[in-house]
Amino acid sequence: MQNLPQTASRRNALVVLVIGNSLVAESTAILRGLNIQVYRSVGGVQMSETLSEKHDRLNGEALDRLYPLYGQAMLNWSNVEDCLCEWFHYLSGMKYPQARAVFFSARGFAARADMLSALLDFPDEKRFVLEFVRDSLNKSIGYSQVRNRLAHRIPVINTTNDQCHIVELHEGGAHPFLSGAPILGAHLTIISDNYAKLGRINRDAWLLTREKDSKERQERLQECHEKLLLLPSQADSNELSRKQRGRELQRKSSRK
Repeated sequence: MQNLPQTASRRNALVVLVIGNSLVAESTAILRGLNIQVYRSVGGVQMSETLSEKHDRLNGEALDRLYPLYGQAMLNWSNVEDCLCEWFHYLSGMKYPQARAVFFSARGFAARADMLSALLDFPDEKRFVLEFVRDSLNKSIGYSQVRNRLAHRIPVINTTNDQCHIVELHEGGAHPFLSGAPILGAHLTIISDNYAKLGRINRDAWLLTREKDSKERQERLQECHEKLLLLPSQADSNELSRKQRGRELQRKSSRK
């Protein structure tokens, strides 16, 4: 058996095996994280992949589609928590290293949210900022429920379609097919987008606090506040409530 030169990348590797002068059957397998395509034939006749090879290939493709969506959602949530830490530093008056150490000393998000919430009970000249942070924290608390579901669900590969397998995220403590609606890739896209928007709005508002206080600054902060209030109430939904739709129409009409 003679091995020809190989070309490989982190995601894909092309491997060609030669027996005599003929290639041996084509198949796709997942081996150590690499998508390896093997071309082979017996007696010059190309053979199709076996059922087990096809099953492994479809499972690998399904997981490859899930990983980026899941990872992006979790990274965007991490950015939300980092933004809340920035608000904790801003409102506490602590030095930056100490503020971060204190905020993240709490092991869970609920405890971190409680620490930030305690600072909102002391109103001062930062009224516009306090109003924004309070609503931002409440939105983050609501969105954290979906984050918790993501962290504790287990992946189950749905093989109903013999041409395209799908990874579903089910509740760990329930039977995969009796645990209610699973989280799918489309849901992860919505969740990730909402987390990204929440983080971006928080970052924009925080940057305004570094500018000199002025009427223009307050107006821009109010604009950030309006965007925050128009985010969906649930992280896994892109639907606005009736109240939010009314607010959006009012906002658009005021700009005309």
